Amino acid sequence: MLSDITKGKLQVSAYANFWNQSAMELGGEATFQTNRGLGGRLIGEINLYFEDSFPLGIYAQAGFKSTGFIEGERLGKGLILRLGASIRTGEVK
Repeated sequence: MLSDITKGKLQVSAYANFWNQSAMELGGEATFQTNRGLGGRLIGEINLYFEDSFPLGIYAQAGFKSTGFIEGERLGKGLILRLGASIRTGEVK
């Protein structure tokens, strides 16, 4: 995690991952090959909660990933865009 800023109802985070990808070939209905080399992923996240005493909020994530393997993402390069609901756990004021 690069940073994590929390101010009232808003939480902002940023992440960076870098790797040295070995060449690999995955089969199935379609074959996917990756070349050997450096890769990375940059992501920014925002959590916006409706009220301090209510644990539900809105979650948004945006970023970019190069070709290569990282758990939970596709193998190819491209934009990462996610939108959803978030639930704050732990103590709620």
